[in-house]
Amino acid sequence: NDDSDASESSEGIDRYLSAIPSVVESADALLSEPAIRLTSRNCADLRVLNVLQGEIGHCARSQADLIVSDKATTCHIVALRSTVAGGESEEGAVVSLAHIDRAGYEDDLRGAVQAHKNHHRSVIAARSAGIGGSDDDEEKKTEDEPRDADVPRIDVDVHIVGGYSDPDGSSSSITSSLLSTLATLADEEFDQGMSFTLRTCAVGRLNDDSHHGGPVGRGLAMNTSTGQVFLASVDRSVAGPMIEARSARLWSRAKSPEGGHKLSTVHGLPTDALSGGASVLTVEAFEYEAFPEIVPILRLPDHVLLQYTSTSPDVEEDSFCDDVRSTLRFIRDSRARDVFGASCDEDVAWRRCSDRVNGWEALRI
Repeated sequence: NDDSDASESSEGIDRYLSAIPSVVESADALLSEPAIRLTSRNCADLRVLNVLQGEIGHCARSQADLIVSDKATTCHIVALRSTVAGGESEEGAVVSLAHIDRAGYEDDLRGAVQAHKNHHRSVIAARSAGIGGSDDDEEKKTEDEPRDADVPRIDVDVHIVGGYSDPDGSSSSITSSLLSTLATLADEEFDQGMSFTLRTCAVGRLNDDSHHGGPVGRGLAMNTSTGQVFLASVDRSVAGPMIEARSARLWSRAKSPEGGHKLSTVHGLPTDALSGGASVLTVEAFEYEAFPEIVPILRLPDHVLLQYTSTSPDVEEDSFCDDVRSTLRFIRDSRARDVFGASCDEDVAWRRCSDRVNGWEALRI
């Protein structure tokens, strides 16, 4: 039956990962330290980029000091950090972080890898020519192009945290899909001069909290300058703009033109690879509307609300029900056309404030 199949799948991937000493050691190292709560106080001089469930963000160190996502139970958070081998590798590092809530998203991860490759090759070409380069020009040159022997290797470090030994196997299905996609990308990109290393993999059984149940690691942050990763949670004071609107996307489940689910890109790499580009957070337009059940759902007591809205109701964080109600009230009380324009096709952009490192001012694209 389905339950036994899920259990066998979970045990299979857990058994495989638990047999790799480097994976176990990396998970133990990450999970041995308590999560750090990122707040306006301890991040007063640190630019935080917060990525929510169902989102992906890319940044250079010129745009953010910390990139983070939290509140994952069965979800997985994956961070990719790439540098060019040799030379000023740390200075040119770029990072992508995604909050994965289901199996799939292969196209989004493939797009992230392509963005890293385009960025680095643009920088290399620009430095060789002594001028600023364009990512768009470089993309035309690099897609499906064999790697030249003299192009430096791009090293990609991979960090994954999330999931636990949940009864229905939701975590293991995400783990299997994610690792399969990354393995395929590593194989495909090897001849293109990219080398992938799995640095951290705290997932499934390796992430189980034996004392309280559920996962130990629920949030992951990365220092974009050093590549250091640590467990983290995000205070509202540094969480960024439009949290309820961005969370409402989960209730609309926006789809790609091909019909599959896609991650929403909230932050991109600099347009000019040598310009140090500004930090702009974009909330992509989507349609949503209040549904008839929203009022009775809002009236449900916490223990019932959890059963209806969570894939892991027994192990959610204390703030889960408050977060759900806040999002549902936003959907009930606002209209999509008031947020994203009359045709719901106008993205909303926010630029990081010059006088407050974790403040944002609204723009209109």
